[in-house]
Amino acid sequence: LMVAYATRAEQGLRWLKRQLDAGIIGQIRQISCSMTTYRRWFWQADAIPPDVMDVVHSVLSVPDAFHEGWQDWHRDPAQMGGGTFPDIGIYSLDLVLWLAGAPAVEVVAFTENAGLPVECFINSQARLANGVLLSLNFADAAPQPIISGERQLMIVGEQGTIMDDSEGQFWLHQHGERTRLVPDEPETTIAEAFVASILDGKPNLSPAEQGANVVDFMEAMYRSAAEQRIVRIEPNF
Repeated sequence: LMVAYATRAEQGLRWLKRQLDAGIIGQIRQISCSMTTYRRWFWQADAIPPDVMDVVHSVLSVPDAFHEGWQDWHRDPAQMGGGTFPDIGIYSLDLVLWLAGAPAVEVVAFTENAGLPVECFINSQARLANGVLLSLNFADAAPQPIISGERQLMIVGEQGTIMDDSEGQFWLHQHGERTRLVPDEPETTIAEAFVASILDGKPNLSPAEQGANVVDFMEAMYRSAAEQRIVRIEPNF
């Protein structure tokens, strides 16, 4: 069973994970990730002129039949499990837990609805089981490019820091120098990785246990925001 987090199949991120596990910056102490995307039009569709919605559909480049059912369940918190975060933001959450190599044990979060029935903005802080401190920011706003979104990542270790830039390149800050990291992992997709794990015995890029840890974190995040307190998690795996 492989959870379809396509982010884990990205060439640069798979290479980065391997380097972190090998100790390129020593013991990881802190990870921060910020992401912006634009999905509020799901909730604002009734107020958006049809010609504007046609442009949105054309930019997304998916069949009209897909959009006909999209707005219904995307605007139902009971089916979505929240706002945009379970749809898009959860990829960033999985990414940082994967890179850090541990589930969360303490989570605190703040949310802002910005006039909608569900959250548009989330700020969450956490302590992971291996002591790593995590900071996660997610915004349902208008990034550039407006549809696909933007992500900023920073990983701080005892022996250096790794950051990415607006072009998706990774930079190592170590010993007073800044060096661009060039991945040498082969290209793949999450579907190809799934088939390879079955036919060739390759490692499972996204095991179910780690997917469950992501869900635990997200549920704790919503509970923290609703109850205005730190939520503690007993890791299941």
